[in-house]
Amino acid sequence: MNMDIESIFPIIAQSARLDWFDYGVASINRTGAFIACAIMACWALAAIPKKAFFWVALACSAVLMCFLIQTQSRGAFVSLAVSFCAFLFLSKLRISKTRAAALALFCVAAVLYSTHVGFSKRMTSMVTLQSSAANCRAEIYLSGLKMLTDAPNGFNDVESPVEMYHRWYQALDNGHRFLDMINSHLEFMCKHNVPLKLAYVFLWTLALCISFPRRGDIFCAAAFSTLLCFFCTAIFTHTENFWVLWIIPLAMLAGAAAVNRRRFAEAGFWAAELAAFSAAVLALCAVSALLPRDAKLKFTGDAVYVGNAEGGKRFLIFCPNPKVLGSKYGKELALFLGNAGGYATVSDKYDGREYSTIAFSGEYDRKRIPDMLAEKFLFLNAPPPNEEDSKKLPSGKIEAVLGDISDWRNKMRWRETAEDNPAIDLKILPGVADYVPEWTRLLDSGKKSPD
Repeated sequence: MNMDIESIFPIIAQSARLDWFDYGVASINRTGAFIACAIMACWALAAIPKKAFFWVALACSAVLMCFLIQTQSRGAFVSLAVSFCAFLFLSKLRISKTRAAALALFCVAAVLYSTHVGFSKRMTSMVTLQSSAANCRAEIYLSGLKMLTDAPNGFNDVESPVEMYHRWYQALDNGHRFLDMINSHLEFMCKHNVPLKLAYVFLWTLALCISFPRRGDIFCAAAFSTLLCFFCTAIFTHTENFWVLWIIPLAMLAGAAAVNRRRFAEAGFWAAELAAFSAAVLALCAVSALLPRDAKLKFTGDAVYVGNAEGGKRFLIFCPNPKVLGSKYGKELALFLGNAGGYATVSDKYDGREYSTIAFSGEYDRKRIPDMLAEKFLFLNAPPPNEEDSKKLPSGKIEAVLGDISDWRNKMRWRETAEDNPAIDLKILPGVADYVPEWTRLLDSGKKSPD
């Protein structure tokens, strides 16, 4: 007879698969995070002097592990493994031969059950880099780290971090769309300004320092490991935006703060907190600055600056339109400047500088045309300037590139404008609608548009 948990304990098996918090398709990760923190919190029972409570903690962990494996949340499982190793090291828990055998049996049973439900295959695919979900997470996490120094003031007044990731960092052949950065830490720090970034790092290091155990303190070791587990789960998914997941970590933090209340008056404690905070900030800045980029990026409230400003041609992408330039026009521009060199400003405002090329796409403020200085004015499926304004531009400096199946009224206006001004170089791209392919190749005034 084929007996498994579904046939023996149908209620447990069904409840393990439930969306416990009714939080949509991503709730398995949040459920997994909650269970992982609960498992770590269980080991606070081992602080009770009676030996029986070790077995109570182990039994509770075994039951909760069944639920955790059912969620198949890899991030929660990795977070639990890291935090449990930290607990064993910091708690100095006495591990007799009997206890060691029980822990080994617990691990073997978890592996066997993981294999039974297919969870081990998911873990293997992640470790061997065969999981598209894990690889996409790695890409978005690395991009989020770059944003910390590319946009120190965040994107709160511009767009959400994930939208900037899609536009400026995501690989061109990666079509995955995300609702957030899939990482609570990066979601918060990429969105907000420097003071809030620093406050966030300070509070997390403070919480870990408060709960950090003195030698052999089992309860504080469990509290520290629970907070560490929650911290790690927030690396793998977006957990900090759901209040239920804060209950266990904050309860353990409160307990640790009560146990370690005397350390708040110690200068050594605050020195350790300052050292941990400084080390964390310096590590984040160093990693963010050293990560390779297609081209240097700097985000401000009014513009994005791309490339090396020291030399090369300067380009202005004025009022960029994603329908014309593509939803990843930032990534295309960074790749182009990384290979060809030069410097570009992407903005809805004109700063009064002279550029090699000013590119217009879609609608723009026509009143600014007479004030602009450039060797070349490039119009990509954009409406023509007013007749008087077009005559004020230097001869031979206007190039219009239109798709032959784009707005026919715009093409008709351009043809009329070109008849009145022979200096206009009008190109009609066959088979092209609103989006202009390889538009970055048209920026360089020394290169002609494709036929």
